[in-house]
Amino acid sequence: MKNVILIIVLVALGAGGAWMYLKVTRNGGENSQKVDRAAAASLLHNPSANLEDLPQCRHKIPEAICAFCHPNLIEDLGFCHGHNVAEAFCTRCSPVLIEAFKVENDWCIEHALPESQCDICKGGRTGDASS
Repeated sequence: MKNVILIIVLVALGAGGAWMYLKVTRNGGENSQKVDRAAAASLLHNPSANLEDLPQCRHKIPEAICAFCHPNLIEDLGFCHGHNVAEAFCTRCSPVLIEAFKVENDWCIEHALPESQCDICKGGRTGDASS
């Protein structure tokens, strides 16, 4: 009887562990939690905000505004119509994001834009690079 109980407990623990593993990997890990849209927008658009005191992510920017760590910010913040990119990735409106693109090896030094957004290098795929 003790062996049966032990087997049941081990199966339950294994199933619970598998469930947690799948939950974490499907949701992108612990950073997949939603961040406050209003707070992120405020931080991105406030050049006088003291960002140094905020917890930093692996991209060397405040985690609360990192769309690499929190992909939900891309949809939550919408589109930057002035520069034809996602607001969460607009380095022209929010220069604080530049470091994250450099960490991701997505930076065009010549044109001071993410390579993925550089019209000059990419042949006009995104908005006006001169803005």
